[in-house]
Amino acid sequence: MIQVFGSKAIVYLKHNGGLKSLAKIVSEGLVLPEFYFESDMDPPHQISALCETLGFEIWIEKSDILEDFPFVIKIESKLSFEESFNNQMYDLSPWLARYISKICEIDSCIYDELEKSYIKLTKGIFIT
Repeated sequence: MIQVFGSKAIVYLKHNGGLKSLAKIVSEGLVLPEFYFESDMDPPHQISALCETLGFEIWIEKSDILEDFPFVIKIESKLSFEESFNNQMYDLSPWLARYISKICEIDSCIYDELEKSYIKLTKGIFIT
C-alpha cells in the first residue's frame, strides 16, 4: 500500500530591502505567480506576501527568529491538514534553502528548533 504525505519547508532569508522587493525576487527566480499582500487580523497586523502554485501555499513574512535573516518563506502542500496534524509531512527545507540561494542569489538559512542550531547557505553552498 502506498502512503501519500504532504510536504513543507521553512527557510530564513537575508535581504536588505523590504517585503515587496524580496517577493519580486523570489517570484521571478522561482518562476512563481506574482505574490499578493495581506495583513493578518491580529495586532500588530503584520503584512505577508502570499501565492499559490502546483498545490502549494507559499508565504513570505518578516521574522525575528534569526537576527541576520529577517524574513522567512514557508511552503506547505494544500489538502494536507491531517498529515500536518500527524507529523507526516516531508521536510523540503534543505532543498528549498539551497535552491533559493543558488537561483535567487539570496543567502538563506534553515533552523532546527529542537537543537537550536542553524545552517547557512550562500550561493548554494552550506556554511556552518
